[in-house]
Amino acid sequence: MALSIKTKDDRAYRLDHEVFGDIANTAFGQGEIVDFGQETKNPMVLDDTCRVKTEDGKEFDGVPIFYHCRKGFYDEETATKRPSGALTRAAWAFRKGQKVKVMIYKGTPVYVIGHSDPPRKCLDIFKMTHKEWNGRPHTHYIQCSKRDEYCPMDEVAKEPDDKPLLITAKQERIFGQKEGFDVLMLMWFFFGDYLIKVGPIMYILQVWSTGFPIPVTVETRIFAALYDEEHYQAAVDHGKTKEGKFPFYFYFAAQQYYQTHKNEYGGFGFTLQTDFSNSLKKRYAATIPVRWIHTELFSQHWPDDEGELPE
Repeated sequence: MALSIKTKDDRAYRLDHEVFGDIANTAFGQGEIVDFGQETKNPMVLDDTCRVKTEDGKEFDGVPIFYHCRKGFYDEETATKRPSGALTRAAWAFRKGQKVKVMIYKGTPVYVIGHSDPPRKCLDIFKMTHKEWNGRPHTHYIQCSKRDEYCPMDEVAKEPDDKPLLITAKQERIFGQKEGFDVLMLMWFFFGDYLIKVGPIMYILQVWSTGFPIPVTVETRIFAALYDEEHYQAAVDHGKTKEGKFPFYFYFAAQQYYQTHKNEYGGFGFTLQTDFSNSLKKRYAATIPVRWIHTELFSQHWPDDEGELPE
């Protein structure tokens, strides 16, 4: 197939047939995303290809996703061309199970080029709102692809086109519905797990704080997995099980319980993100006395994530 990727500038690409006869062998159909290609799991890096199931039920691996995120979307790599023909960060506009438009050449998918339903934007950011123990509020935006903060804490976050960055889809706290207090040791403590969906990936943020009179954050850990509805629900159920067995009144018993069970999400496809965890720990450990029980998380969203269609 004589198909070239041409560009008007470094972020605006189009697919061109170089041989007119190829057009007769090219069709466009509907498919379903079954899985995504990954460069690495720790850190979780997608290669912007996917496994696609076509309308005849056949599955094809390594199909490039040729889909433009907005020019300059959140970092300088976005929408640049990969050797595979995919566009960088394109996978962040999709999720497993979505119906997609597929370019097909002689019966074989060569590109995923869009969504079958209204188009979705590329997602990459979630937001945390905190309160210190003195009630002082904080807002913190986290960029998943860079595994670091999107902008300094409490700075007003903006889109690349200088519009306000609106993040409103509330995420779940699956474990840690109350604080603990050990009356013998006079010590507050909190252990919590938050489940976050951002585009094709789901994350678990795990936090531990303790101390008196003001607890400090001891540990922050973040896990990542490709979004899967069954695994998502399994993580929710697991968090509820932990909640029902957690010893809220004895710190050392709570700490031991946490240490024993903190890696169990690996059984649902999650992988600990070392660099991402260290980045968050550097920000929170022994610096900002966050009262995590009041922390809420929000992510960028699509229509099926409790929001309206993006512009």
